Amino acid sequence: MELFHASGHRYKPGERLVVRVREGIAPERTDAEQRLARYAPPDTLPRMSARFASDSRAFAALYWNSEANEDVERHLYRVEAVWKSRHPMALVDVVARADDEAIAAAVATEYWSPGHEWRCWEYLCSELEILEEVPWPDLPGLVGAKFSYWEDRKEALRIRP
Repeated sequence: MELFHASGHRYKPGERLVVRVREGIAPERTDAEQRLARYAPPDTLPRMSARFASDSRAFAALYWNSEANEDVERHLYRVEAVWKSRHPMALVDVVARADDEAIAAAVATEYWSPGHEWRCWEYLCSELEILEEVPWPDLPGLVGAKFSYWEDRKEALRIRP
């Protein structure tokens, strides 16, 4: 399976991106990360130190577009992961916005141990090796990824304890 990583940095093939602690996260995102961490299985790579990848160029670009400023240079890479775990991307936003802690817990549990059929996946990786830079997806590809994300988000809003 191919994996892709979007970044504001320019990398060369063969460079390795290792686990690091993310800084400068918006307060509302920090709350979501802390909520997710509370329900993570014990031996799970924390999201706050993971490198993120996706199994499609469009989903990687969608993740980047949601996290980066518009004026930042963008690059998309085909990568290889040393270790990875797969999680439904749209559930992070649902956990962040949940008013009820029991619902947040149920959605977070689904995030860490998915049992539903999801379309849009993110991979938490301990280390990524840059294989090559690839073209940014075209507009139809991004629109399709966004549609899949919102379909997953609608499904996630139905999760109850």
